[in-house]
Amino acid sequence: MTIWTKKNRLLITACLLFSAFCVYAQNVAIVLSGDYSDFRKARNGIINTFIAEYPDANISEYYYRDKDREKLFSSIVSIDPILIFTIGNSATLFAKKDLSKFPIVFSMVYSPEKYGIAGSGGELDTNIAGVAVDVDKGIIMKHLLDIFGENLTIEAVYSEQSFFDVKSIEEKAERKNITFISYLVPQAVVLNKVLKKVKKKSIFWILPDPMIYTSATLRETMETLNRSGAIILAPTIKFLRMNTGAHVAISIDPEENGMQAGRLGIQLMTSPQGVSRFSGPEKYRIFVKKGTTVRDTTDIIWVE
Repeated sequence: MTIWTKKNRLLITACLLFSAFCVYAQNVAIVLSGDYSDFRKARNGIINTFIAEYPDANISEYYYRDKDREKLFSSIVSIDPILIFTIGNSATLFAKKDLSKFPIVFSMVYSPEKYGIAGSGGELDTNIAGVAVDVDKGIIMKHLLDIFGENLTIEAVYSEQSFFDVKSIEEKAERKNITFISYLVPQAVVLNKVLKKVKKKSIFWILPDPMIYTSATLRETMETLNRSGAIILAPTIKFLRMNTGAHVAISIDPEENGMQAGRLGIQLMTSPQGVSRFSGPEKYRIFVKKGTTVRDTTDIIWVE
């Protein structure tokens, strides 16, 4: 039996605004892009935050797999969700394309503009909102200056997939008087040859780029750069925990990213027209491998 509280009425109002029909069950779907620990942490953050505000919500969890796309679509439509939370890029792209009549809130998404989740200016469709994982590159460079001092040189390799990341770094490095050197790597087989050009004590920025980095090439990259004496800046803390790994990562906490998405979902339920673009992460952490020489230890989390 449903009790008609103010929150119930707000949920129904939001449903009417977002879809062609109204549903009376507080069904919520969570779609994960895969069974990964960071995605599970984000899921926990979403659930704990959203349930605190809407304890009567019935949450159904799904995993996106391309081969099961039609089956997944039917399963989600059958529960008539008042809201869909997506975690990761592939689940979000699926929901944006196939489930756009429902309100969607994404989290753990990398580069929403680059992958077609948001427009080039960060704008979103009227029924989608979300939280990216990208810490602003200017903020990252500010912390690198604090940690390692001035006269920095940053180097990176890129393919067509990470071209816009490189352009963004280039623009912001110039403003901060940081030397930035980039190398185009059209295919992974030439990566090792390029890595040998990286200078000692340069900061080598590993950009998320599946055209360049596989499990094998990542190991090769870490080993080559550690031998050369470069400082490796990685996307997440997991790279610091590798045997011959990275030295620093400035990245988000997945559970906090999920909590931020949960709060955004609540905002959509209470003020459906109030969100126009995606948000960056509200919180991030600075991880440094123990033994790395730094100038300033403020706010650093040391990693064994």
